[in-house]
Amino acid sequence: MKRLDSNLWGLFYLILTASVVLFISLSVTKYNSMKAELTRELSADTSLLNHIMQSTLVENELLLDLLGAQLIENHTYQNLAKTQQLFDKMLAAKPVLAGFGLATPQGDMVAFSSNLDIDKTTNYLESDITRDSFQKALASQKMILGRTYDYPALDTWLLPMRKALRDESGKVVAVIITALKVDEANFLSNFRLEEFRHADIISDLNYYRLFVTGIPKSDYDKFYMHPLSDELLTRLKRNYRERYGLTLEEMKHYSTPFAFDLDSKVFNNNMLGSVVYNQRYDLWVTMFQPLKTLTPEFSRVMMTYSTFFLIALIITYALFRTIANYEERTRTRLLHQATHDPLTNLPNRYYLDTELKHQLESNPNHEYSLMFLDLDNFKNINDNFGHETGDAVLTEVSKRFKSLLHKKDSVIRFGGDEFVIIVHSTSKEVSVLAHSLIKSLSLPFHIDDMRFNLGVSIGIAQYPQDGDTLKTILSRADMAMYHAKKHKNAVEFFSETMRQNTLHKVHLEHKLRQAIKYNEIYVVYQPQLDRSQKLHGVEALVRWQNPTFGDISPAEFIPIAEEIGYMPELGHYILDTALRRMAEFQKNHNVRFRLSLNVSARQFMSHGFYHDLTDAIEKNGYPADLLTIEVTESLFIEDFEYVHDLLIRLQRRGIWLSLDDFGTGFSSLSLLRKLPFDELKIDKSFIDNVLNKQSDHGLVESIIEIGQKLNMRTLAEGVETLEQLQQLCDYGCELFQGYHLSKPLKYKQLEEFISSHS
Repeated sequence: MKRLDSNLWGLFYLILTASVVLFISLSVTKYNSMKAELTRELSADTSLLNHIMQSTLVENELLLDLLGAQLIENHTYQNLAKTQQLFDKMLAAKPVLAGFGLATPQGDMVAFSSNLDIDKTTNYLESDITRDSFQKALASQKMILGRTYDYPALDTWLLPMRKALRDESGKVVAVIITALKVDEANFLSNFRLEEFRHADIISDLNYYRLFVTGIPKSDYDKFYMHPLSDELLTRLKRNYRERYGLTLEEMKHYSTPFAFDLDSKVFNNNMLGSVVYNQRYDLWVTMFQPLKTLTPEFSRVMMTYSTFFLIALIITYALFRTIANYEERTRTRLLHQATHDPLTNLPNRYYLDTELKHQLESNPNHEYSLMFLDLDNFKNINDNFGHETGDAVLTEVSKRFKSLLHKKDSVIRFGGDEFVIIVHSTSKEVSVLAHSLIKSLSLPFHIDDMRFNLGVSIGIAQYPQDGDTLKTILSRADMAMYHAKKHKNAVEFFSETMRQNTLHKVHLEHKLRQAIKYNEIYVVYQPQLDRSQKLHGVEALVRWQNPTFGDISPAEFIPIAEEIGYMPELGHYILDTALRRMAEFQKNHNVRFRLSLNVSARQFMSHGFYHDLTDAIEKNGYPADLLTIEVTESLFIEDFEYVHDLLIRLQRRGIWLSLDDFGTGFSSLSLLRKLPFDELKIDKSFIDNVLNKQSDHGLVESIIEIGQKLNMRTLAEGVETLEQLQQLCDYGCELFQGYHLSKPLKYKQLEEFISSHS
């Protein structure tokens, strides 16, 4: 090696000095950036926790309102036995709550759910722990949270919720009480805290902690039975006055979180945190994390910086030695660009079709497995956050893939969000690797200030048992991946059955596109009866009979229609056929009954649905006020405002609206109150177990009660036995549909049925 001359040494030392200065500057900047990012995360988590907590508390307050209305009705609260029965029924339907109680305005417990030990209860006005919040509940119209404490009657730590029960004159006649179990953290069931992150919920009434995360039960007394110290409150007030120029009282008027940086004697750490005031329930919601938790990540970043600078210096030093090899490096670089993906630097499809194909086919006796991977939910990232963010996610995905593979294995970016992995292992090892890949991709992706969650569907084919060429193996792994895609985040091995099923589906798709043309699609009608067994209406149900495949279940061909975009055309055909046939039927037989039509979410959201529906009604002369449109709860995931407005327009035309499969989705009482439904349709899955499953028993009864309270009719589908029918009648259900009453009928069969039930 030639010695570097003095000028080059001078340049090298100059670069070294500049690198050290830059390294220190970047270190300081990076640390401040990480601290600011942690502050933003804490603020976001604080807002989310506040939202989740308030949603849970509002839900429980609505529950207490509903319970209070039932107790006030006919002075039920004065009948302690009936009150206890009501409490027990509500507890069975809402097991996340610890129990229910009813106290007099003087503080004595007079009624309670059966799980409470009444001998261990005390007067609420005589206890220092409960007095203040109980008095506040007596004076307030809203639900009041009490102090968290160890409740002897249930032998557990509780966060109590109390609300005054008032008669028609507004006089407080009792206080309804329920509680959340602190150790189960019910209102945090959908909220996952990062490691080392803690949350406090503090009462503004007395500065007692109502809930604290991350503490053992042995420390409950330390945290819950003592308020925040005056010293801590003084330091917090000073912190916010110096940082924001605000007092705690002034901070209550803001809905956004405020950050704080405070030395905590409780956790023996300097804490970075965020706090927001919940005006509805007079609470301070705080989130905090030790500042020292940044140290490992900061050290890792600094190690990366150090490595980068060291490599840069080495490259600079070696630059003159590599000039002679410039041409060779250029050729190598061009070859790499042709065979590798520029974004992830993984081998690309061209590499698979040339280099790798040659390697595999040159050794025909060597077994291998090919994994075809397709990312789940990736399209949403590109559509909503742009391709730059999507590219960053793909880069991180490729890193995770490579970290789990052996050197002898290959990972290829096949195109878009698809990857191919060649593995030289046994079937069992390949299966383990596939599930490791799924587990790795299930971890969150942090891109800039955003967090994403992905999944991956994996299809696997093996050489030589699944094919004798790379092209065949690739095609069959793709087929297996398609089947895995149905379940998302799943692994499927290719099988001959899978190939046959795929061919069958392809044939069905082809036949389905011609089914209307060849009159293979027809409609049957299942009667809906009232409590006196009189005909209320019929539901139109689609059927398909093909000369080749025979009768094909809607459960099989409807998903295919939705997948190939055929559902709007098929739905319009069903709509037009049912309206025309039932208009003729009612006119010919001089009868009137309702016609129910089930509309898929895709058809409902399609452009021009409202006009197509109203045009079909007018064209076929069917009375709009005898038509019921059934939609499912999944519809509200799409665009709530659009769906809400469209439902209002339909109702104004006189069309009835029915919420199908109620109870299986995510509908809430608050959502139901906003939507103009005339009917709740109870899902068959609840009816099946209404006689022998206590949870379904309570849910069905509650759904019927909800329908009555909201002036909606309730219709039970799937009624298959007389016992089910009698039980539903006892609950107050009004309408019924199912095989016990009648199977779906063709037009002629419907004539016979209606003549006996009109």
